[in-house]
Amino acid sequence: MQQPDQPDAEFMIVYEARSLRDTRDLLKSTTIDNAYAFADTMSHTRLWRILAEHALEQLDFTMADKAYVRCADYQVCRWMGWVR
Repeated sequence: MQQPDQPDAEFMIVYEARSLRDTRDLLKSTTIDNAYAFADTMSHTRLWRILAEHALEQLDFTMADKAYVRCADYQVCRWMGWVR
């Protein structure tokens, strides 16, 4: 590497944390309620955001609103109130 302060993207590897992988797997394989329970036990902002985005894809506005409140994204909550 000629410039270690400015590495190229080809030298970087992105790994997701175990809880992120588990949340994505739960959303693919089980109901959104089970994923909500898992996110509630782990309680991390990124987990809530993944859950909220998945709920919006499924047009489940109630679950998306709950998840966005938990990740403290109040601008999206206000937008969802306007969309409803």
